[in-house]
Amino acid sequence: MDGNISSMTRHCFFLVYDSKRILLARDAYIAAAVINCITLLPAIILNVLLMMAMYRSPAFRKPSTLLLYSLSSSDLLIGLIVQPAYIAKKVGELTDNFNLYCQNAFLIYNFGKVLTGVSFLTLTLISVDRYLLVTSGIDYPTKVTNYRVGFVIALSWLFMIAIIITQHFIPNRATVFILIALLIGSCVAITTICYVMALHKIRRQKNAIRLASGPRSQLQANTARYKKFIITMIWVFVVFLLCYTPYMVATTLAAVIGETASIWSAESLCGVIAYSHSCLNPAILFWRMAEIRNAGKNILMPKSKIKLKDQSQISIPDKTVETIPKFG
Repeated sequence: MDGNISSMTRHCFFLVYDSKRILLARDAYIAAAVINCITLLPAIILNVLLMMAMYRSPAFRKPSTLLLYSLSSSDLLIGLIVQPAYIAKKVGELTDNFNLYCQNAFLIYNFGKVLTGVSFLTLTLISVDRYLLVTSGIDYPTKVTNYRVGFVIALSWLFMIAIIITQHFIPNRATVFILIALLIGSCVAITTICYVMALHKIRRQKNAIRLASGPRSQLQANTARYKKFIITMIWVFVVFLLCYTPYMVATTLAAVIGETASIWSAESLCGVIAYSHSCLNPAILFWRMAEIRNAGKNILMPKSKIKLKDQSQISIPDKTVETIPKFG
């Protein structure tokens, strides 16, 4: 029987379908499919609720909010397209349905990487946006407009689509890994630098406000809000890295030491952890941002007439006050 199974190796484009390895990784595949089923609905519901909450919140009617819409859209599409396809792929492997496996594996490989890349680039763009906010002062609204933010978002989506299409024409898989590693490293470096510099600038501005004479309560409230939002997005970025790092390690090991049943088992479980970020991102935003949380409550319980907290608790202020004056 083992001899017959070992000969059942087929190829779906550049993907390998090996019945023997699948049989050995069966338990991990079942666990991965079950966990994916559990996280799928929360990913869809939370991201739809998040976008509805941002749409209904006056404090989020500004150009920079488009970045959060882009992040939530990529997470929502992972829940709507990638996760169901992942479950179907596992069913195809477990039932030895090669056609079902091949169709969904190719879909996951392409859409999954595009959507993950868009999320990663969007988180990087958010860090750049927050850096510009705390360093540009009153010039921020002229630098960050709806047109510019929309253009950059469209560019990030097109860039990731081009990357995924291009890699199909690169014969050397090592080259693909190097390019992806460079992209990931660049995003991590830019995001880290932007947040460190933004927090440093906020600390300096808080000290300047403390020493300044005259009314300063509004300035202090604005500065506190910007810092809270930055901390929130750092949470989102760190959780994103924690979710995807195991998967990146597993795929790297598969490329270095070769594909085995153990590697496939680890890759399947790590893939589920990676996709879980699509429901963790909105959960963090609801947890950390009072304005989004209260808007979400009003959507779920409209008759309760939950009163929004005062403006001092809004995570992202209105466009009219989204500036920090420069000191010194």
